[in-house]
Amino acid sequence: MNLNDTQLWITTQLQTAPIIEAFYKDNYSEQAIMQFKLKYRESCLRSYDILIKNPKEETLEVQLSIVCSPYINNEECRAAMEIATLRYYRNRLTVESKQSEDIFNVVYKKLEGLNVLPDENHPIQAWEVDENGEPINQIEPDTLGNSYVWLGDNVTDDLNKLFVELKKNNLIADDTDSVSFLSTFNGVAISAIENKIKWIGTKNLCVYFIYQLLQKKLVEEEKMWVQLEHIFIDKNGKPMKGGADKKNKMVSGEISFPNGSIKIDSILRLI
Repeated sequence: MNLNDTQLWITTQLQTAPIIEAFYKDNYSEQAIMQFKLKYRESCLRSYDILIKNPKEETLEVQLSIVCSPYINNEECRAAMEIATLRYYRNRLTVESKQSEDIFNVVYKKLEGLNVLPDENHPIQAWEVDENGEPINQIEPDTLGNSYVWLGDNVTDDLNKLFVELKKNNLIADDTDSVSFLSTFNGVAISAIENKIKWIGTKNLCVYFIYQLLQKKLVEEEKMWVQLEHIFIDKNGKPMKGGADKKNKMVSGEISFPNGSIKIDSILRLI
């Protein structure tokens, strides 16, 4: 498995999305729940940075308490979110090759104390193994793969701002719903995205948009053109095929950057 930030978040959100949905579903709209999912991710990113700057057991306990505080009124959900957050810490430490550092052992022992045993053959995973080495709570991968993962630090603000600006500049259809758009950049199973994102600008401009996200290190390159084809459609409802070829022609100078590229640049400068 390619160990990168994208796969790390895909793994984490597979675990946390059902918990967040179950916790909020009776009192909040689907749109609000999507915002809670993004805020949880931001909380994970921020708490991990604090943990690395002050890698002590006391720091771990405080950050776990903060991240899981929204779920304190439901012990089952709070405990599940604590385990998911600890897995995120452990997996990110693994991605960053920090297994030899003391904080890795602190996180590992905390999980061990909660009877969560890692499968050493799969350092990043959406499940764990029981005492017999059998996977528990295994989640099968989606056949279409997962959506993009936004790699910017200000996930919630960035994506909400991008959604508004793309609509305001007549680049995505006015009836694009926020849940589908935000899911497009949250590493969810593509088949779970209810509505495709209708791009009403030119196809070349859509390709340019995705390429600029890559250039700014806001998405990973792996599978990015397959994701484009499965998630975005043009104004006639057809899949955005041939993205890689169009991008290569732009970069080589075989075709010019599309009209409207300056508009895309302006939008991304706001992020």
